Amino acid sequence: KRQAADVPYGQGRARGEKEAPLVVLQPNGKPITRLHPSFVISPYRRAVYAWDAVTSVCLVYTALVIPYEVSFLPPPDSATAPLFVVNRIVDVIFILDIGLQFFLMYEKDGRWVDSLAQIAMHYLKGWFTIDFLSSAIALADFLSLLRDVNFGLLRIMRVLRLLKLFRLVRSTRLITRAERYTDIDYGLVDIIRCLLAFLFSAHWSACLLYLQTTFVDSPLDTWLHQFGYCIGISADDVECVPVGEMYVACLYWCMMLIAGLAGGPTNGPYGTGFFTTSEQVVFIFIVINAAFTWGLIIGSFCSVIANRAPELDAFRQRMKELNKYMRHHRLDKEQQRELREYLHESRHIERANNERELLNLMSPKLQAEVALHVNREVLAKVPFLKDTEPKFLIQLVLALRPVVFVPAEQAPTGYLYILQSGGAVYA
Repeated sequence: KRQAADVPYGQGRARGEKEAPLVVLQPNGKPITRLHPSFVISPYRRAVYAWDAVTSVCLVYTALVIPYEVSFLPPPDSATAPLFVVNRIVDVIFILDIGLQFFLMYEKDGRWVDSLAQIAMHYLKGWFTIDFLSSAIALADFLSLLRDVNFGLLRIMRVLRLLKLFRLVRSTRLITRAERYTDIDYGLVDIIRCLLAFLFSAHWSACLLYLQTTFVDSPLDTWLHQFGYCIGISADDVECVPVGEMYVACLYWCMMLIAGLAGGPTNGPYGTGFFTTSEQVVFIFIVINAAFTWGLIIGSFCSVIANRAPELDAFRQRMKELNKYMRHHRLDKEQQRELREYLHESRHIERANNERELLNLMSPKLQAEVALHVNREVLAKVPFLKDTEPKFLIQLVLALRPVVFVPAEQAPTGYLYILQSGGAVYA
């Protein structure tokens, strides 16, 4: 049984509309219709879009909750604990996503591969290992429910749960697919990426700062006591600040560190302010990560600012070259004013030329569809074009060129002019 797959470059179908087949061109240029097997899935189905949204939420949950749970929270005492149940739901979603990848078509050399064998081999050679390991490590969660497990082994298994963070590499696949069906402002994306890099780096560093203290028998032997966040009440009784307050303190320290405003935790009310050797090693790693993160943020912001308006920057550069040219040739003031005014009035020509270069990257069919849509208002101004054939209109709009004339200038004859602004006198 075979069915028509979604057109990869389409935007989905209205309810009740039949599936559109994939159109492929033969060597002689004639179109043929190619059908995909019914058991493969196009990555541009609406259901895949919805599934990407679900997995994106799970990725954010993994990035935020898993490090905090491993570092700050005690192991769950039962399989009905709310956090344990939520983790299992997330694990099931990622396991289902692994199964989905064996049926999801992928693009290779300009064509869509719909062979299950090729799809499976492509996935097994690519992302499968990372996806499988990051999901298989979920078995370590069940060890925390066993009462007769060695405490040292239990702590190691809890730390291994951080391997779930490898799931975050899935975000590259989701972003790649999102770029194809979403209007993305890359400048805004870079700013959001910088903000997320700052927040996630601070969050993970805060969790790491506290996680190292869990491998010591007593908090009194860690920086928690040295900086006054844990106090020995008696020989066997230790009192520490609540977990929530401890996380906020660690997050604050790491944020200040990334921003270059602090070198380490501030002393608590009973602290002496000393790190142990092992804590200093971990803190060195946090400092290096903070330096790289801050450098990434500064570099990204500089890139966004430098490329915020490329057309405006190009126009200013042309004006600078024009002023230099006029000074060199000593043009009079009136000529200089006319030349500057012409450049200001013809700024849209550069934008139109950039749009034409963009259209040239597309297939002839897409060029025709886009050109007709963009120029529909221009064509409506020419009455005798209303009943012409579509093929003629396509050739016409692809041949249109923008041009600007100065006042009282005579336009060359032999051309069709469609007036956008200003006035024209026929003599």
